[in-house]
Amino acid sequence: MNENPTRLRDDPDFFAHTGLQIDAWEVLLQDHDQVALQESLAARLVGIPTAASWPIRTVLVAALLVVSVIGSLMLMRPYEVEEVEAHADLQVRAEGASLAGGHGSEAGAVLELRGLSALILLAQRGELYRVSTPEGVEGWIGVDEVVPASLHGQEDQFDALYHPMEYVQITEASWQQQPGRDATLDTVFQITLNNPSAFPMTGMVVAIEQRGAEGAIEYVEVLVDGIIPAAGTTAIGTLRGPGGSMAVTEYSFREWAEYDADLESQYSLGFAVSAPEDLVSAGIDLVELGALESR
Repeated sequence: MNENPTRLRDDPDFFAHTGLQIDAWEVLLQDHDQVALQESLAARLVGIPTAASWPIRTVLVAALLVVSVIGSLMLMRPYEVEEVEAHADLQVRAEGASLAGGHGSEAGAVLELRGLSALILLAQRGELYRVSTPEGVEGWIGVDEVVPASLHGQEDQFDALYHPMEYVQITEASWQQQPGRDATLDTVFQITLNNPSAFPMTGMVVAIEQRGAEGAIEYVEVLVDGIIPAAGTTAIGTLRGPGGSMAVTEYSFREWAEYDADLESQYSLGFAVSAPEDLVSAGIDLVELGALESR
């Protein structure tokens, strides 16, 4: 298994709410007037007309209001965290547990844990959880080595938080080959995801398996940014910019595009991976996913 899922644009950090890398947004928006974007957003939030229509005597007052709104509500911008999300809490069952540095069988321990230690659940991958300590140390631990911190008899109501992989399904999937860059071939995947649970999902990793005519198999994992809405569906698309491209849920892209309509021209449904010339079959599967308590 690949310990490092591929982003279509390789940036190591992304914010939890949108699942979007802030530096990716800086690149994607570098050709746009970000000051105008902020002013437009501020005007929308407080319900005031654009500056061009204001009487002169109100400009100074309104300008102060815009500055105040931008300063206090900057988290409303699409490439910032809108509000803090809560992941589920876990406790270590017993002494002797440790955090592994990866999900592979050969991954070594990065931290020894005491019994009843608190952990934050970030994502599930098979029988493993990707977790973080309150101090920010991330790693992997077996699902059977931890328990929910406090459910108070409400296990059924919150089951999707602790077993997100059992809820989200790929309901539609197709693929086709098309010319890529530098005279190569790409396999373009179109998929739709359904999340019947009451919790939004994020941190999605999909696995792509392509088989050639001679039986050779190419395997790659792709990290998909963005949110799968609670009790809803979404497709996956590609957002392109001068610095590269990234796979993102259509649901999150539509939220971001509300702040800049020009992004529509940079987005398309589906996402592509390099394909072998003799491709005869391809498959896609969901291998990692996290749930959010609040949004």
